Amino acid sequence: MPFKLNHDRRRHIPRQKRKVINSAAYDAALRQRGSLTVWFTGEAIAGWRAAPRTTPGGQPWYSSLAILTALTFKAVFRLALRQTEGLIGSIIGLLGLALAVPDHSTLSRDRADAAGPTSPAYRRARPHGLAKASGYTARARAEAAIGRFKQGIGDALRSRTDDRRATEVDVAVHTLNRMSELGRPNYVRTA
Repeated sequence: MPFKLNHDRRRHIPRQKRKVINSAAYDAALRQRGSLTVWFTGEAIAGWRAAPRTTPGGQPWYSSLAILTALTFKAVFRLALRQTEGLIGSIIGLLGLALAVPDHSTLSRDRADAAGPTSPAYRRARPHGLAKASGYTARARAEAAIGRFKQGIGDALRSRTDDRRATEVDVAVHTLNRMSELGRPNYVRTA
C-alpha cells in the first residue's frame, strides 16, 4: 500500500483546531439567509420601478434591481420563471407592498440586461515556495469557490445561450456574495 510506505518515518503534524468566536451572530446570519424578506431591503423597494427613459422606445416598468431580485429568488430556490413570478407576488402581498410583479416573459427577456454584479475579490494570501511555483493555491481557491457555488446554487446552468448563462452566473455570484455579507464566522486557532 503506497500510503503506508515509510509510515514509521513520517512526520506527524497535529491538525489545527479552531473555534468560532462569534457563534451567536453567525447563527443569526445563517437563519437570516433563509428568510424570504431578506432580499426586500429598503433600497430594493425604493428602486423597484424603473426610471423614465429619455430615448425613444417603450418605457421600462422594472429597474435592473427588481429584475436582479427576481433572478436571485430563481437562483436561490431553483425555480422556473413562472414559479419565480408566483413566489415574488406572494411575498410582495405578504409584505403589504404596492409593487408590480415582473412577469415571466419580462424576466426571460431582461435576463441578459441584469448582469451588473461581478465576482468577489478574494483575499490575497502569500503562498510558500512549492505551492507558489506550482500554482496550487490558485487551484485550491478556484476549487473551493466552485464547490461553494455548486452547494449554494446547483450543479448545472439552466440557460441555453451564452449571454443568458453569463447572466445566470453573475446572478448566482451576487446571491452568494449577499449571503456572505449577512454574516461570516470568525475563527480563532485554539491548538
